[in-house]
Amino acid sequence: MNLQILAEWLILLMAPTAGVLLVSSLFAHRRAAKSKAPLPVWAKNAEWAAIALAMLVGVLYFAARSV
Repeated sequence: MNLQILAEWLILLMAPTAGVLLVSSLFAHRRAAKSKAPLPVWAKNAEWAAIALAMLVGVLYFAARSV
């Protein structure tokens, strides 16, 4: 039961973090498109980090439901 509570708290912390990473990357894409500048490296890394966090949230969700 404690493992389920821990997984639920981790989900609550990681899901908004993934959203913030995606939104910041979106704004970086818009700035780069307007100024014709190349996309910053951190924006590309933020996209991959957001995808990884979203996948981890999904895995934790199903792990918490099965415990």
